[in-house]
Amino acid sequence: MTAAEFRAIHGDPTSWTSADHESYEHLAAIDAAAARLADVHVLTAGITRSGKSVGPVLGLREVS
Repeated sequence: MTAAEFRAIHGDPTSWTSADHESYEHLAAIDAAAARLADVHVLTAGITRSGKSVGPVLGLREVS
């Protein structure tokens, strides 16, 4: 689940509990980390320092 999906399901944040806010913040942090990994994967073409391909990152599709 992404932060956007969480917000779509849970609606207006003014009615969220503190646990809802914390869950949303964790999902947003995961989304940001996944985006950074995808950027690195694209910039390096998925190749590690040893020259081996790491394959798709976190199930993200290849960018053409």
